[in-house]
Amino acid sequence: MSRLFLSLALVLSMAAFAPASVLAEEDGEGEEGDEGKNGKPAKKGDEEPSLYDQIKKAIDNGVAYLKKCQNQEGGFGNINSEHLYGGGTGEGYPHQAGLAALALYALLKCGVPPTDPVIVKGFDYIHKKCQLAPESQMMTLSSYEFSTMIMALEAKYDRQKKHNIKATLDRKTASKRAFVKEPPLLQLGREDQKVMQTWVDQLMMRRAPYAWRYNKPNMTDHLFTEDLSSTQLAMLALRAASRCAGIVFDRNAIYDVINFILENQEENGPEYETTGEEDGKGGVKVTGEGHYGTVTRFKGKIRGFMYHKGSPDKKESTANGSMTTAGIASLIIAKSLLLREPRFIKEFEVKVDQAIRDGTQWLLKYWTVKSNPCAGNAMLYYTYYYLYGLERCGDLQGTLVFGEHYWYNEGAEVLVEEQKDNGAWIKNDTHMPEDVINTSFALLFLDRATAPVIIARYK
Repeated sequence: MSRLFLSLALVLSMAAFAPASVLAEEDGEGEEGDEGKNGKPAKKGDEEPSLYDQIKKAIDNGVAYLKKCQNQEGGFGNINSEHLYGGGTGEGYPHQAGLAALALYALLKCGVPPTDPVIVKGFDYIHKKCQLAPESQMMTLSSYEFSTMIMALEAKYDRQKKHNIKATLDRKTASKRAFVKEPPLLQLGREDQKVMQTWVDQLMMRRAPYAWRYNKPNMTDHLFTEDLSSTQLAMLALRAASRCAGIVFDRNAIYDVINFILENQEENGPEYETTGEEDGKGGVKVTGEGHYGTVTRFKGKIRGFMYHKGSPDKKESTANGSMTTAGIASLIIAKSLLLREPRFIKEFEVKVDQAIRDGTQWLLKYWTVKSNPCAGNAMLYYTYYYLYGLERCGDLQGTLVFGEHYWYNEGAEVLVEEQKDNGAWIKNDTHMPEDVINTSFALLFLDRATAPVIIARYK
């Protein structure tokens, strides 16, 4: 008899193999109403469109816009900024394959089929970037690129809808949980499996020495060799790779990654005490022992995460929302990958659980869905990256509630309001091309793109 594991995943509905316009098929709906102002459904008589209808329209318009951003070569542009992306000095690097993979990942997660011409052309573009030069020059691609490429390739095969958005918006339904089995591994095509293993190997080679940086290999002008943002993307990629049959990597390396993440959490903070699962006011509903269903009082200190503790740039060495969600999500993934390992259980599980709870309490202390929060002052950049971070934190561990905040409802209301008439999300708060980057992040939030993981051992 196979063992059941208790997932802290919220299984509200499993709609099988959802194609494009995924949300429209959740309740059997077909045609959309006429567009109104800002790309939202127009009123029918005196009826206000529901938030669900607005989300459906926002996703459809966002997908249509993102598709139009693809250039003739199949890419989606160059990542540009006033300084070297990832810090340091020297010639900028545009991360072309990474940006294309991010857009493909968002489109696939929103239900665009792998056979869609935009998807096919996009993967052709990425493969050409890997093969333009001899084997040794494949090393010129960055860790960011390999991370997003791995995620996009996994999404090409993962066609099962994980979350029912209409049920998500119902607060009564949102409180329900379920027992689930571990999902079956994805069976990649023969050539794609070879490609996936190569990309995973290349990503692991870029760990220097404990975690990852946005840089290309052999770049020596960076101030430091790792950062939490790039490390989070690498962990998301390894999570994606772990879901593919036959793909292997050294999981012992994850212990070094955990140590790096923990080092970039604040050392101290205000004390708190919370009552655990029963009243829902403790943020993440998971006990210190890793078992669900036990009412436990937690004590800890409110401690956020930062981009890199050693950075001379105060913005990078101060805890903020996007990095706190990055730290929490990375630790959740690390725990899921090492859950049954005796070394993890003995040396790391208690520390990781405490860090996740402390980080969640930081999010509650500085809670907002309108900007990327920072201790002391609200940050005015990377807002949609932060919202996508909230989605990862919630969906990875299967909670729709942080404290008393229904994070999806609150974030979705902001996103449908801020979407531009052309379907894009633009806030002038990130690298260029902002329309591609921010639209991808907004779509990933609205579609609840992240699959849950199992982080509790069931006895």
